[in-house]
Amino acid sequence: MRATIKDVANLAGVTPSIISRYLNNDPTLSIKEETKDKINKAVSELKYKPNSIAQGLRTKKSRMLGIMIPDIGNPTFSDLLKGAQDAAYNNDFFLVICNTEENNEKEDYIVNMLLEKNADGIFLASAYINSNVTKKLDKAKIPYVMVNRTIRSEKGYSVSCDNISGASMVVEHLISLGHKKIAHIAGSLFTDTATGRLQGYRKTLIDNRIDYFPDYIVEAPFSFEGGYIAMKKLLELKDIPTAVFVVSDLPALGALSAIKETNILVPDDISLAGFNNNWVVNQVTPRLTTIETDFYNMGYKGAEMLIQLVNENQPEQAHIVFKPKLIVRESTSPPKQEKAMKTDDI
Repeated sequence: MRATIKDVANLAGVTPSIISRYLNNDPTLSIKEETKDKINKAVSELKYKPNSIAQGLRTKKSRMLGIMIPDIGNPTFSDLLKGAQDAAYNNDFFLVICNTEENNEKEDYIVNMLLEKNADGIFLASAYINSNVTKKLDKAKIPYVMVNRTIRSEKGYSVSCDNISGASMVVEHLISLGHKKIAHIAGSLFTDTATGRLQGYRKTLIDNRIDYFPDYIVEAPFSFEGGYIAMKKLLELKDIPTAVFVVSDLPALGALSAIKETNILVPDDISLAGFNNNWVVNQVTPRLTTIETDFYNMGYKGAEMLIQLVNENQPEQAHIVFKPKLIVRESTSPPKQEKAMKTDDI
């Protein structure tokens, strides 16, 4: 039989009202540390869980959080969702996963539904930089955190990766191998993820006095098909690049598939690199050089931040930026001319 608040109070030797105020973090409650220990021990021993319906009526909170992601089929988001789910579970919140399919109308519909269902807070891993969603949430006074996206407001909250730095790491790696003809399959440039990585690509080429050409930059969706089609375009150029940096791992796998349909080899003829270090890039041949972004902790920290806002507590940091890490594997190597020069030196 499920334990009640009276059972906890009897075991701890205090009144039910004290238990209620303590578990709801009442700032006006003043009790001894010894009493707190007794309450915690009683809660643990009885495996007490507050009645969420009664608690919701009292606090006017549903203990439900929504998370909006652009593509549930993209493995990039699996670790992020797991981290957010774990943090929600550990804090007695329920997470609702919503797939927007990068559709602005669907995004508006989902937000309206979450507001109608009294969601306490919302994660936005939205594909769109400019959206009416944030205005709607601000008007409704519902806390939200941008996850895997940044926010252009001093009042907002976000958890993201340093996209510019990560892109620079990849391009620096390719340049260090001897590549000068480096192309970039960019993501949809209405996202700040794609624009940040494009900025890092361009800046690193300029800093190293390497020209970049408009034909070497192809915009594509964050999908396998997007990477496949973009790579086909690059392979049709008269001057084919010797290296390609792809905005994300899923389109990078599409690019790899397009290359494998030709007589061109990776990395002998073209080096290929991605971004995010999804588990799938370690399962293909050749294994993909990429950037690790720790999506699990991004999701976990984002959820913790959102829960703090829901509980009307101020997070220590408004914007958390995770540092990227370069993971070098078999899909990148020196271009053919560099290999030939090294062989001649032997």
